[in-house]
Amino acid sequence: MAAAPGKCFLVTGPPGAGKTTLIMRVLETLKTSNPSLKIQGFYTREIREGIERVGFEVVTLDGRKAPLASTIVSTPDTRWPTVGKYKVDISSFEAVALPELQIKEDTDLFIIDEVGKMELFSSSFFPAVLKRS
Repeated sequence: MAAAPGKCFLVTGPPGAGKTTLIMRVLETLKTSNPSLKIQGFYTREIREGIERVGFEVVTLDGRKAPLASTIVSTPDTRWPTVGKYKVDISSFEAVALPELQIKEDTDLFIIDEVGKMELFSSSFFPAVLKRS
């Protein structure tokens, strides 16, 4: 049976308000109450060194990870777009996020945590998101 189009819930708020925390807690509650629920998608999280935030990574719900943005770039020759002090790694983000937007037929719930400035540097990302909504 194919996944039926459903409702779309948007969570908005300023940076640090707890949007990702809310999504992850709801996700854990759903998984606990319905272990057979098929969930797909990804979220973003901070990368910290001590108390300093040095970047962000994209993490799929099945555990794959890739850098999204960093204050430390190992390839200085590449022209990376920037958001504040962070350099955005578009190719790394796309390598994980774009395949995840191919929703499997048995998926009950699909989560995209973050359609923000960094992600939108990918010219392929937002059109792929729109196809899913």
